[in-house]
Amino acid sequence: INLQITENLRVPDPNWGSGMKVGLLVGNHAKVDLINSTIGNNVLRGEQGYTVNVSKGAELNIYNSIFYGDSLYELSLGSASGSSYPVTANVCYSNIEGGEEGVKIWQSNHTFNWLDGNINEDPLWDTASAFPYSLQEDSPCINAGTPIYEAGMEPPFIINEDDTLYYLVTLNYNDTILLPSTDLAGKPRISGGRIDMGAYEFDTTASIEELNPQNTNDNIIIVYPNPFYYHTFIA
Repeated sequence: INLQITENLRVPDPNWGSGMKVGLLVGNHAKVDLINSTIGNNVLRGEQGYTVNVSKGAELNIYNSIFYGDSLYELSLGSASGSSYPVTANVCYSNIEGGEEGVKIWQSNHTFNWLDGNINEDPLWDTASAFPYSLQEDSPCINAGTPIYEAGMEPPFIINEDDTLYYLVTLNYNDTILLPSTDLAGKPRISGGRIDMGAYEFDTTASIEELNPQNTNDNIIIVYPNPFYYHTFIA
């Protein structure tokens, strides 16, 4: 939750062949829920490869996340060399560059589910801000994540109980995940009535100065947010 993997570089080793990974590998029968994560601009200088790979019997569930600007594939299932263990990947309310067709599935025994709410659009990251993977005000990822629960709604949805956020993946409440109250930059996790895609929430109540802290004295260290609970940034 609130994970950012950006701007990594990997160069092939001739002894290992051309297949490579540059961002995240989920394998060995693990089950991973990737929620409100930003994965972008990771570069792979190989003939084949992927930024996020699911292999060896693993399951990856992607919610409210952004995969954009990576090479060569944003997401792949299995491997070019084959696998005796099928894998599963589910994508829901996320922005994946290339869409469903851009996901590489190496063998036919894997399961890939492209579920509700997904888009394939430029996230319009605010590269001029203190947090270059936050969202500009016209980003298609704002208020595009999993909806807040309303009567009769099927999961997944988010429950807000006494200012505590719970992410309900299925009707089995054992699959309920406690969400942090803030995003990766310390801003309120839900602003504008609905959660955003990615690790950063666009704060509709903040001023431009608050979203882009500036300081004209080069001798002063900026700590934001301050005070903080889980994370803080030092510039």
